[in-house]
Amino acid sequence: HWGVDTTLFKARSSPRQYPNRLLYVGQVVPQKGVHTAIEALAELKRVHRTVRYELTVVGDCTVSPIYVSQLHRHAASLGVSSQVVFEGRIARNRLPDIYLDHDILLFPSVWDEPFAITPLEAMSTSMAIVGTTTGGSSEIFEHERNCMVFGRENGLDCANQVARLTREPALFNAICEGARDTIERK
Repeated sequence: HWGVDTTLFKARSSPRQYPNRLLYVGQVVPQKGVHTAIEALAELKRVHRTVRYELTVVGDCTVSPIYVSQLHRHAASLGVSSQVVFEGRIARNRLPDIYLDHDILLFPSVWDEPFAITPLEAMSTSMAIVGTTTGGSSEIFEHERNCMVFGRENGLDCANQVARLTREPALFNAICEGARDTIERK
């Protein structure tokens, strides 16, 4: 497993009361499942009209420009373009603040990728994670203990897990604490 510098990726001092700021960090390529995150956002908008969820996508958008164009069109067709911000690639030293400015990291990986650093960094900042257990993430994700798990390419399931964290503050706080605890223990 990767190591995480917990002095750089510091724990949030207190969780947000109403989590609605979603974050994706990683390459913006099909196998990372960003399309699933956008579908989940659209489902959240459709079902949970009292909450305005926002999704920030941080990562290299130059690797697969066709996919990025498809994502923009997909967001527009689902009516969530105004709720999705593509930040592009950012300097690594900005990541701790990016994590702290958001509530829930979406890790919608589609492929069985090797163990990723992004969820660990987010967990270190006491961020809630909603993700798939494809590949290496299955080694660290524990549903309802340090994250919420959803099925691969299942935007509805992803939205349901995010909504649970919004509706159940005790669960959201427990997941945030469990995430940081996992980093400190492992």
